[in-house]
Amino acid sequence: MSSSATRALPRGVRLSLSRRVLGRAPVPALDPSQRAVVEHRGGPLRVIGAPGTGKTTALVEAVVARVDRDGLQAGEVLVLAPTRVAAARLRERVTSRLGRTVTEPLARTPASFAFGVLRQVAVLAGE
Repeated sequence: MSSSATRALPRGVRLSLSRRVLGRAPVPALDPSQRAVVEHRGGPLRVIGAPGTGKTTALVEAVVARVDRDGLQAGEVLVLAPTRVAAARLRERVTSRLGRTVTEPLARTPASFAFGVLRQVAVLAGE
C-alpha cells in the first residue's frame, strides 16, 4: 500500500523543492478618508461605511503601516473579524501586502481571540 508521496522516483529523475517567492501586492490608491484611517494614531477609531466603500482596504493599509512604518511585529496587531472566513480573507490580504507570512493569527474572530486568552491563562496556571 504505497502512495505517490512515498514511491521512489524513477532512476535518473531528480526532485527539487523550492519556495515560490511572493512579491508584495501593489499599494492601492487611497482616497482622503482612507488615508485618514491609515494615518490615525491614538485612541479608538470607528470607521463606518456602506459595503464596497473601502473600509477593509483602509484597515489592511493601517495594519501594513503599523508594521512597516511604526515597527510593530505582525503578531502584535489584532484585527477582529465577524467570521472565520472573513478573518482568513483579512489575513491573506495583509500578508499579501506585507509580502511575508506571519506566525500568529493576525485576524481572528472574537471567540477565537477569547479562547486564545483563556488558553494562555490556563497554560500560565499550569493547567
